[in-house]
Amino acid sequence: MAAEAYTRFALERPHHFRLLAEPPGDADSLEGIADLVDEQNAKLTSAIRDGVADGSFNPDVDPRSTASAPWAPMNGILGLTRRADRLRVDPQDMGRIRRHRGRAHPRSRRTLLTLPTTSAVCPSAP
Repeated sequence: MAAEAYTRFALERPHHFRLLAEPPGDADSLEGIADLVDEQNAKLTSAIRDGVADGSFNPDVDPRSTASAPWAPMNGILGLTRRADRLRVDPQDMGRIRRHRGRAHPRSRRTLLTLPTTSAVCPSAP
């Protein structure tokens, strides 16, 4: 869903993603990028709010916070694809990394760290 679209954007448009994740330091650029991020988050916030209203999403979630939560871990994971050292992650491995969501082993039920998932918002999601 949103994470897949964001990953596709980052991998298909790496220069645009870099501007988004690491904007230039001048005030006009920072403000313009913040406006674009707010615009996109507003769309996701609205979709989450609609889901809460129709009962398909957990009523205890705050739509705005929930829409903003995935940014940090996704930017960190996607940033690994831009590294030039041995810590670089091959972009082709991004789907596998997102699916594991911090598990030490694909079959493990123990989680080392928790990344935002759709199931936190939508109880019926996997």
